[in-house]
Amino acid sequence: MMFSQFLNTGSVYTFTMPFPPFVMALIVIWSLIWKGIALWKSARNCQKWWFIALVIINTLGILEIVYLAFFQKKCESCECGHEHGEEKVDKNLN
Repeated sequence: MMFSQFLNTGSVYTFTMPFPPFVMALIVIWSLIWKGIALWKSARNCQKWWFIALVIINTLGILEIVYLAFFQKKCESCECGHEHGEEKVDKNLN
């Protein structure tokens, strides 16, 4: 069947948005803000598996809020070996 014939049969699938565009925009902004904060914190705390999970799984900010509230490391040092607040300096440059 040719594409033009397919379009003329009336059996074209149409997509309708479940929400108005401004609501979708608010949902996207909400999700991006929480995802950005959670990704930043997980990267700074050297929590590689949380970082990967937060990148892959989209839950409209729910997983991100759960991570920030309950699973984020609260200590000053991490497994990477550097102290938070100090920059990583390449010692080979001197």
